[in-house]
Amino acid sequence: MPRLRHLALLTENPERLAEFYRTVFEMKEVGRSPGAIYLSDGHTNLSLITKMNIPDHQRPTGIYHFGFHIEELGAVQERLRKAGISDAAPPRPRDGRYAEHRVKDPDGNLIDLAEHDWQV
Repeated sequence: MPRLRHLALLTENPERLAEFYRTVFEMKEVGRSPGAIYLSDGHTNLSLITKMNIPDHQRPTGIYHFGFHIEELGAVQERLRKAGISDAAPPRPRDGRYAEHRVKDPDGNLIDLAEHDWQV
């Protein structure tokens, strides 16, 4: 069964937000990639992404996308097609990002998909 695994926030200052979540909520840093810091509470990850790291950097700060850990991509792609999503989870660049694929829901919300688990 797919499970919600991470939330991503756009921010002007990932370092400042990381310090806040580490200090206040005792989250642990589990990784970094260019323009992003990844934190975890041991169950769910929080990705703090600098706004300048996305194509539409004029987008407001706040929730950017969320991600699901899935067991088998083919089955999810088939369900996406049946739900009318024509671009069923194209691959993502392998540059340190956790997600292997991304899709949009009917409202345009971005959803990351990964067959491997996120580091927590």
